[in-house]
Amino acid sequence: MIKDVATIGKDVTIKQAGTLMSNRNIGSLIVVEKEKPVGIITERDFLKKIVALGTDPMGYKVRDLMTSPLISISTETTILEANDILQKSGIRRLPVVEKGKLKGIVTETDIMKALDSMVLDIIPSAEKQAKVTKEKYKLELGFTYLVEEERPERSLDMFVDSVLHDRQGLAITRIHPQKIKEKYGLRKTPIVWLTNIPAEIECIYPTDLEQLSLVITKYITKAKKAVIYLEGVEYLVNNNTFNRVLHMLQFVRDKISTSKASLIISITPLSFDQQDLKLLEREVDHVETVEV
Repeated sequence: MIKDVATIGKDVTIKQAGTLMSNRNIGSLIVVEKEKPVGIITERDFLKKIVALGTDPMGYKVRDLMTSPLISISTETTILEANDILQKSGIRRLPVVEKGKLKGIVTETDIMKALDSMVLDIIPSAEKQAKVTKEKYKLELGFTYLVEEERPERSLDMFVDSVLHDRQGLAITRIHPQKIKEKYGLRKTPIVWLTNIPAEIECIYPTDLEQLSLVITKYITKAKKAVIYLEGVEYLVNNNTFNRVLHMLQFVRDKISTSKASLIISITPLSFDQQDLKLLEREVDHVETVEV
């Protein structure tokens, strides 16, 4: 966040507010009342409410143009959560407030730079296509599939079948990537290891759910008809909380549903209580249960 935040009172004139923004070369001012942030006024407010309407600014005060109540975040808000708020609210700036006091501000540009710097840059790559066999599963674009199985076999078969039939895949799994590559003959498909230990191969720590979700969403924007494979949800829950993992899966599912990609999630159903399992099932488009 930027800690040096320009503020202004509600009863200051619009002309004074515009002069302050111009002198400091900034695009917004946080409106405060008795040191408490109560609103925001931006250059967009000037354009939409004054310039575009041909309104005479004389006589107007900050209270007449400011946006209130203020949408804000705390210092403990994650980058992913902040980005989610920006996307859903359609705003470009988020004041950071702690115990009613203004601590800073983050902009859409700040968050985009932070997200880009923290995410593994995985380049999509296609396997040599299977020209003889027909595609067995034909996963639909924009769909999320939940495979309930004791061992990740059906789900991996679905994933491998897709990458051998013109889909660019990304696998994120608790299984060591080399074992998957050797078993299924994958040469180009990127596989990320979920692990708590540092490794020379591409890996993600299980507590870094922001990294995990952003790796997936960044990949699907680059790939041609991507298919994402996620195995190890139980491991993620053990290292976080179920609600945090569910929130991450909801974020990824929403991104998948608006893209030309498919998502396969493999879980062992007995690892979840019935209520949590039902919540997971509700968030996907198709549930496949593999009988023992």
